[in-house]
Amino acid sequence: MNEKPILENVYKIKLVNPRGPGRRPERVVFDVTPQVVEARSVQYEEIAPVHAPGYIMIYKTTGSRSFDLGNVTLVSQTPMDASKNIRILHTLRSWTMPRFGKKEPVTGIDRRGEPPPVLYFSAYSDPTKIGSKYVNHINKVPVVITQLTFDYPSDVAYINTEEGTPMPVVMNLTISLTETHAPIEYEQFSLTKFKQGSLPHF
Repeated sequence: MNEKPILENVYKIKLVNPRGPGRRPERVVFDVTPQVVEARSVQYEEIAPVHAPGYIMIYKTTGSRSFDLGNVTLVSQTPMDASKNIRILHTLRSWTMPRFGKKEPVTGIDRRGEPPPVLYFSAYSDPTKIGSKYVNHINKVPVVITQLTFDYPSDVAYINTEEGTPMPVVMNLTISLTETHAPIEYEQFSLTKFKQGSLPHF
């Protein structure tokens, strides 16, 4: 009897690079749910009438959202877990770097000069469900990594990967993301759909 494949929980928090090695998507899915803090600033110009008891606020612009992922935890209980987590660590590191140096060794594609990739960030939403009848939280929002922080703790045990490299049993990271869109995506923005939670990638 064939066993059914285990399907991934689509509501897990994840980052996806749609243009990974060989132009194939690469993903980081967080098995331990991190804390997500969303913030957005709104800029107004303050006009101060003489002797008035307050300001007149003139709207200027609304900034991009920022997402801070705290308590991002990589847990390694087996050598297989440790191998998976060290690959996640290097993938996250690579997403902060531009294309520089030699051509890609496998494909030979010359992508030198490209900036770090724009990623899709999803949290508590099903990326396959987009439309007016679906209300999502954070669904494939394009972001860039603006800060990546982690440490090698001295108060936990280390376990070897399948290749023999030591990896902390528990490693904590923090990741800062900032939303970014192409000009045409801003032109197609709909406040009505955004308010409904059905606007793709916003």
